[in-house]
Amino acid sequence: VEQFTVLEGELTLKRDGQTSVLREGEAAVVEPNVWHDWWNASDRDARVRVEITPGERFAHMIETLFGLARLGHVNDKGMPSPLQLALTAREFDDVFVLRSPPPALQGVVFGALAPIARARGYRATYPQLSRTVLAPRA
Repeated sequence: VEQFTVLEGELTLKRDGQTSVLREGEAAVVEPNVWHDWWNASDRDARVRVEITPGERFAHMIETLFGLARLGHVNDKGMPSPLQLALTAREFDDVFVLRSPPPALQGVVFGALAPIARARGYRATYPQLSRTVLAPRA
């Protein structure tokens, strides 16, 4: 379960194809297995509290992806290379699913790319990028 509470500014939230804008003081809850995306579409800074329950594995994934971004290992859209994504997406498929390509195709493509990625030294996670220990799958 994810809950978003806007503390300052506004947050655009897309849930099951419906887009809404949350403003200061407003909150929204997204249940498990509901496709969603969120971003700041305004020209002002936004401060949003995001609560994820349970959140340990999600926090580890975010630390990994943000760490890769800090090191410059993502593209202009914030996505890691396909080889990195193959490992990270497979590791965290219990808390994170890309919208595209379809999940079945992700399984095939990421499954084919994973051995190549590992052979080239990529890992699903990097201890130096995360303060948390990888929590077990639920």
